Amino acid sequence: MGSLTKVDQGKQQPHAVLFPYPSQGHISPMLKLAKLFHHKGFHITFVNTEYNHRRLLRSRGPNSLDGLPDFHFRAIPDGLPPSDGNSTQHVPSLCYSASRNCLAPLCSLISEINSSGTVPPVSCFHITFVNTEYNHRRLLRSRGPNSLDGLPDFHFRAIPDGLPPSDGNSTQHIPSLCYSASRNCLAPLCSLISEINSSGTVPPVSCIIGDGVMTFTVFAAQKFGIPIASFWTASACGCLGYMQYAKLVEQGLVPFKGIN
Repeated sequence: MGSLTKVDQGKQQPHAVLFPYPSQGHISPMLKLAKLFHHKGFHITFVNTEYNHRRLLRSRGPNSLDGLPDFHFRAIPDGLPPSDGNSTQHVPSLCYSASRNCLAPLCSLISEINSSGTVPPVSCFHITFVNTEYNHRRLLRSRGPNSLDGLPDFHFRAIPDGLPPSDGNSTQHIPSLCYSASRNCLAPLCSLISEINSSGTVPPVSCIIGDGVMTFTVFAAQKFGIPIASFWTASACGCLGYMQYAKLVEQGLVPFKGIN
């Protein structure tokens, strides 16, 4: 996220609503993400369930969630009956209730925000989600021919991975895929971005969020002069492990010796 620039002062401030699953392990990382977006110029509305909103006020003080002029905390009901305010809610009941009872209150909150006239309307991004052609076909087979039709502002696209045809129902050979993607995916991705930018039917690409392993996305962002964020999809522990690979090779510890 460090490479993302702040929102231009002349443009309307984008407004993101963040709604974590109502447990501490989800709220904390989502709040960190909200702070990063806020630092880059977004207006933030951070939504908790009323239960967790009350718990946070009790634990951090009555003014702890007052927020800032462009960072607001709001709460909606989770649909569950009252329970001990100092205990963790029953997780299966919470999952069931949230999936069935939180949509209407969240929509009401967004409508209230959009009609208030005091803060920017809720907005975010037009999304183009890019898969390799191989995985695009697998998703269509497994989820149905219309599963990737998307929405007017959420499109699925595919680019080649440079590998020869293989069994469409098996996982691709990972080392070959890594090698091929790093050498063959940049040009198709740049062509796709150019096509999108010249289409006139969707907004031009304003940033790229690439998988941390797909490092060629950095070069695509540099080519078009747009911000890039690398999203690491594995755990922090896995990230630390990968960061040591080069040192292990330098020290001669890998590849293992005497093992075929």
